[in-house]
Amino acid sequence: MRRAVLTLTLALLAAPALAQDAGAPDGGETGVPSAEQLEEARQLFADGVRYAGEGEFERAVIAFRRAKAIKDAPAIRFNLSSALYETRELGAAAAEAQSVVDDAEAPEELRQRARGLVTEIRRQMATLTIRLGGQADGARVDDRSLAPGELDEPLYLEPGTHVIVGLRRGEEMTRREIEIPAGGQAHVDVSVIPSPAETAAAATTDDDADPGATPLTKDWRFWAVVGGAVVAIVVVVVIVAAVSGGTEDPVEGNFQPGVIEW
Repeated sequence: MRRAVLTLTLALLAAPALAQDAGAPDGGETGVPSAEQLEEARQLFADGVRYAGEGEFERAVIAFRRAKAIKDAPAIRFNLSSALYETRELGAAAAEAQSVVDDAEAPEELRQRARGLVTEIRRQMATLTIRLGGQADGARVDDRSLAPGELDEPLYLEPGTHVIVGLRRGEEMTRREIEIPAGGQAHVDVSVIPSPAETAAAATTDDDADPGATPLTKDWRFWAVVGGAVVAIVVVVVIVAAVSGGTEDPVEGNFQPGVIEW
């Protein structure tokens, strides 16, 4: 799929105006891009715009990334996100667009366009929600450990196969591959339940510690939780709900605005 590219302009500011960016964290050892580096960034940005206009989005991605490495700017990130969308690097595209949304110094019009782009990208990504149960105390998706705040929240991933790992005290207890299509949603419950041997050991420990306490294995609430899965160490419930829909229509504002104000 290739989108219609809107008219682009590139504003080049005079050298005195560039001096106002003396505190910018880009540009090598001093943290300030030199005039030559800024000129290179402008040229790379212009190249990226041209490549995008010609439908050469892979080359546009390279040019925008090189420009961003010299001088980070919201317009570069937005255009990079749009080009990444076209090359179907959806995760990276969403991250770049979201960075524009979160940039309080970005023009509001650009932030609004970035919000629309984030919505469009996420609609075409795979959505995964993980919930832990039993003794599971952590999870990994592919090679990334999830932070506590990411559990029970939708994760936006590249469509395709993903590996889900359930953890207990940092130890891998279960591993499952799941295929999530573009626009699909997967809700995964990972529960780690103690084996009968672990249960018996825990009951013995409890008896030794407090003779008057009710052993874990005799507590009806424990069995109500474990139910028919008492013989299993790990229970993984995977519910995948495929969501139909999707569009190839252009997102308004793609590759706009092509104006860098440094």
